[in-house]
Amino acid sequence: MSNAVKFTEQGTVTFQITRQGENINLQVRDTGIGIDENELQNIFLPFQQSGDRNHKSKGTGLGLSITKTLVDAMDGEIQLESVLGQGSSFLVIFKLPIISDISQIITQ
Repeated sequence: MSNAVKFTEQGTVTFQITRQGENINLQVRDTGIGIDENELQNIFLPFQQSGDRNHKSKGTGLGLSITKTLVDAMDGEIQLESVLGQGSSFLVIFKLPIISDISQIITQ
């Protein structure tokens, strides 16, 4: 979310949470600078920053790497779609079992 705000000087940033069965979907969309297609495969690597020097912002380039590590540790999935000059969409999907009986939580 912070990257979306940082890299969207004009336009919009939206955050949406939805549930589909046992999946919780967290989606961040922006109309910011977007990410070059050639940089998409590396964007989750540590210390990676996208864009030209005029759009670089303060930071270490660790945010997306840490996010991916956490999502992977929770057996989730992260998806990215981006078009340079038009914006980006990040979708994080977690499985969250539906529990209908509180005793299922207490006994675990």
